[in-house]
Order: sequence, then structure tokens, then C-alpha cells
Amino acid sequence: AWLADRRGGAVEIRQPRRGRKRRLLALAVKNAEQRLGQELAVPSHPDLRGEGLEQLRSALGLPHAPWRLECVDISNFHGKQAVGSLVVFEHGLPRRSHYRRFRIRGPQSPDDFRMMREVLERRFAGALQTEDPEAERRFPHLPDLLVVDGGKGQLGVAVGVLEELGLTGQ
Repeated sequence: AWLADRRGGAVEIRQPRRGRKRRLLALAVKNAEQRLGQELAVPSHPDLRGEGLEQLRSALGLPHAPWRLECVDISNFHGKQAVGSLVVFEHGLPRRSHYRRFRIRGPQSPDDFRMMREVLERRFAGALQTEDPEAERRFPHLPDLLVVDGGKGQLGVAVGVLEELGLTGQ
């Protein structure tokens, strides 16, 4: 009745039982299930994202909800082929165009602290070089919340880099 009212005429609902139309319906159902799963994982509704960010603010005792979150991780294979990854979220949604992968330039030894320092220095030094339009494009904003993967050692490296660059308290 609702569809007929919206259409302004009779509506007949059919469900195909076999053939091409049945496969098409199965594909549509699968797509709808996937989209629902994505929506439940990362709600597109701004109020729900805002609520989650407010809960994060409260749990961490932040003065305001973090608008931009950056997460840094170091990956390597037995100390070789090291790479740093930067993942960015803005207003609770992934900002894939701001994701970065940093090839570790220093010695390829299993020194997670040195590699974390290198990645953080490159990321934040690039943000501070405002006269370089290329750096401004790569890192347009400072994060409200920086998450580093690791333990106290990696956290100490991150705090040290931010202090050296004069970014503590920002």
C-alpha cells in the first residue's frame, strides 16, 4: 500500500525463483547485507559518529572531542623491509586520501624506537614547513589525537618528538 501510494498506482511485488533474475536478487541481498554491516561498523549518521567521539573524549579526559585522529604503526619482516603507516580519521570516518606509508630510510635493523622516531619526525616536520606548499598538501592538519602502536617506549619516542618540535600542548 505504501509503495502504491508513493507511485500513484498499483504495485505488484514478485520474487524470482530461478534463473538470471534470481541471481540478480541474490546479489542485491548480498550487497544490502554488506552495506548494513559497514553502517553498523562505521555509522554514516553524523549524530552516531559524534556520540562515539564524545565517548572517546570523555574516556580520555580530553577538553574536546577529537576531530582528527592519526594512528602510526611500524611494520617489518624480521627487522627488514621496514615501513611506517599513518592512518587518519576525520570526524570519525577514515580519510584514506591522507593515509601515508613511510619507507624507513635509516639502517634496516630491528629498532622499533628509531623507526617510530623517523616516521614521526618526517610526519610532523613536514607539517611545520608551511613555506613548502608540497608539505602543506601532504599534511594539511595537526591531529587532535595521536595514537602510536606499541608500549611505553614508543609512547616515550612520540612524546619526545613532539617536544623537540614544539608541538606539546597543541
